[in-house]
Amino acid sequence: MKRKKIAFILPSLKAGGAERVVSTLSNQLINTFDVVIVVLYNCTPFYPLDKRVEIQFCKEYSSTLSFLDSIRNHFDLMKRCKIYVKNANADIIIGFTTTVNIYSVLISKRINLPSIISERIHPDYNIVNPFWNIIRKRIYPKSNALVVQTQEIMNYFLSFTDEKKVVII
Repeated sequence: MKRKKIAFILPSLKAGGAERVVSTLSNQLINTFDVVIVVLYNCTPFYPLDKRVEIQFCKEYSSTLSFLDSIRNHFDLMKRCKIYVKNANADIIIGFTTTVNIYSVLISKRINLPSIISERIHPDYNIVNPFWNIIRKRIYPKSNALVVQTQEIMNYFLSFTDEKKVVII
């Protein structure tokens, strides 16, 4: 019987909370599922990962992007993530952090996969470009589930997301 495959998507595998959670989950889930981690930017993983966990890096990081180059970069990253997820034959997409969550939901809708997204910080304390905030409010409700860490964060998202989709962990 074919094992189900989970595709995590996140910006990097450097030191950080979301990166630690994805690494820990991947190391545990690899015993039951196939796991691929699609990472936006190439880096050396900070946290140890089981050798069976597949890692796909989309591209090298560049901080010197003009506004137009930044827009092109987002489309390119989303396209590359979609290709990696599709080629991996993933059964579900799990995204971490705002931008990647948006990518994850859009990709899931394009290739007809369920998506779970995880918001790690209360949006009032994580200043996001107003454009991304507008997009978040339109895209997050289209996910299959949104995982948050506190009731306060849940309350924020309930103003535009169905209560049945939001889970506190």
